[in-house]
Amino acid sequence: MIENLISLVMTASSESEALKAIPRHAAEITKLSDEDVDQLLAKLAELSISDSVTPLPDDQGNWKPRFDLLIPVMQALLVRELKQIKDAKPGDELALAWEGARLQNFETLYLAVAPDSQLPNHLLRWLATGAESGRLELWVQLMGDQPPEDRTGIGLAFAPLMNVEFTPPEWFLDSLIDAPTRHSQVAPAIYDLCNFFYRHQLVEQHPAQIRLEALNELLGQLVGNLKQIESGKINPNIDVKAINRQVADSVALIVALCDTFALVDYQVAAENIIEAMLLRHRRVQTESAAALARLGYPEGEKALIAMAAAPVSRLRVLAYAEELGFLNKISLELQGEIAIAESQLAIWLSEPEQMGLAPTHIELVDNCEQYWPSYEHPVQCYLFRYRYGKGENAHSNIGICGPLTHAFAADIGHLSPEDCYALFSGWQTTHQEIFQMSVEQATQLHRSETRRMQSLLNEQEIEDLQIQTAGSFFGEALLIATGTLEGTTGTAIADQNDVTWIPSGTEHAPIDWELAYALWRGRRLLATFNHQD
Repeated sequence: MIENLISLVMTASSESEALKAIPRHAAEITKLSDEDVDQLLAKLAELSISDSVTPLPDDQGNWKPRFDLLIPVMQALLVRELKQIKDAKPGDELALAWEGARLQNFETLYLAVAPDSQLPNHLLRWLATGAESGRLELWVQLMGDQPPEDRTGIGLAFAPLMNVEFTPPEWFLDSLIDAPTRHSQVAPAIYDLCNFFYRHQLVEQHPAQIRLEALNELLGQLVGNLKQIESGKINPNIDVKAINRQVADSVALIVALCDTFALVDYQVAAENIIEAMLLRHRRVQTESAAALARLGYPEGEKALIAMAAAPVSRLRVLAYAEELGFLNKISLELQGEIAIAESQLAIWLSEPEQMGLAPTHIELVDNCEQYWPSYEHPVQCYLFRYRYGKGENAHSNIGICGPLTHAFAADIGHLSPEDCYALFSGWQTTHQEIFQMSVEQATQLHRSETRRMQSLLNEQEIEDLQIQTAGSFFGEALLIATGTLEGTTGTAIADQNDVTWIPSGTEHAPIDWELAYALWRGRRLLATFNHQD
């Protein structure tokens, strides 16, 4: 299995079946012995120094490190170790203390991986899981020498250590807060980890206690830099990506430092925290106001109460208001279910993987209680129309909150609330009896049914008719096709009795055939679950 896995990593291409086979092989890793794991890691270390390892094009044609193919492997190794820990009985010896050879092979592999790929965070997560001194020493060393640069996944590397059952050794804290904090991408996570240890009384003194004066100076510098960026005073020689990265790192570190100062009651930092609260960045405003309130300044409480009106800040504000004892000063309307759902969608939209910023306007379109796939009891469902910008250039769409929080890139603003619910439901639901297959497979399995559906499609006078795929919905055969009907592009879904036509909608953000098919499925699912005719 190990040789086959290595071969797949070496030969995989963007259109290769090997890409699908790697996760299947990785699943077998959970069954490996400790000796087999050592052999696998040694082979991967050999692979890391091979000149034959070439980059791999992804689905968009961009080149990415071939080592990212190993992410399922690292996830399987982690699952294997967690299972060992869970199944261990008193007196059992686990192979958590890595020997020199395994540590060396791990280090060789890690240093060969591009820091900006996704794999380093997965590697560090596995390394930290054992929380044994040899592994922790290497973890700190790598974090200082070549920390991961993929900001979105850095939490993975720190997750095993944010555990109330882990007592951090003193040397670990001293080493961690030394060299690694020089790297802007990991410094916020390091201080968050120190705050976690102190908040949960895992350490007697905050690890950053002796550095508070220097950290307060750093906070002042960070706030000053963000003020300049907000005022437009930016070096024209710095590209936009670098500026965005600088802002993201600064925001994360300001938030962590504000929490640190509030935890240790460092009153000297209040002046810089007040300046941070005056910045326009919502997250900085919220966290600095909370820190200020913890330090006993009424300005912090007042600012938090005002920020509850903003959906993107509301959930954090309500949590801080409850913690600090002034929840009764916030309007009950802003604490209601609709207001909470509105906030959840605004937060989701503001995530970097989505729109990246909060909507300028958001309003309730519809809400109802209904049965939803995978839920035993009826759930409250909320549809919101959100908007970015104003006037003709404004971007508007519909998002959902309740059974899931989501919004599509496709414009669904013209759909009825019932169809919006159906689309989200059909898109979300997975079931072994709902699947797609090629038209050739459908013809072999359902020859007469496929001919019948093709005949129904031909009767619709759809121009440029192209069958995209076949499907099976709880044993019912389907054909999904695209084309133009009466001058409107869209998707036709044929079953044994009828053809359902779903228009594409707006030209700039159309509903493609995959979403149209999801809408069709959702209509059937919700009608069945809620006993609609």
